[in-house]
Amino acid sequence: ELLGPPHLRRYLRYAGKAETELHEASSSSSLHGRLGNGLQVLAEDLFASRSFRRWLQACTGLEPRAGAKPEVRRFRPGLDYTVAARTLETEKSEVKVAELDATLVFALGDGTARAGGASSRSSDAVGDQLRAAAAERWASEEVGGFESYLAADDEEETAEAQEVYRGQENDGPL
Repeated sequence: ELLGPPHLRRYLRYAGKAETELHEASSSSSLHGRLGNGLQVLAEDLFASRSFRRWLQACTGLEPRAGAKPEVRRFRPGLDYTVAARTLETEKSEVKVAELDATLVFALGDGTARAGGASSRSSDAVGDQLRAAAAERWASEEVGGFESYLAADDEEETAEAQEVYRGQENDGPL
């Protein structure tokens, strides 16, 4: 399922078990359907686990929300993104509460794993070349997920410039 609005986010979200059961014949036989089912089960079991929630709290100092439903997402290279933006509700809110957003990411490896742990000098050289090529691709930002943080600017001049692009007070970010 494709999510938007495009000025804030664009990515694929796994529809979940209920919709999958309706289309069991088609999605259970496809690789993406099986992968989605597996990731949904993993996410629900892991993020609902009391020990994992305690570990997250110990690492971050924030308590995970009770009843929060995990979301399985797919970001396609060069197509999908999310944009952090302040909305009218967050700008007017008097209470500033930190919220925990945990992400579990799976990415393809560099293909240098060897069965049985045995390697020769030639395979070591090939492995080194593959690792160097993979490191170069990651550095070029062709693959992987990347985060950018922008500090909120509260100066009046910036706020006035932003208002030029807002049609009405209740319009969200453009």
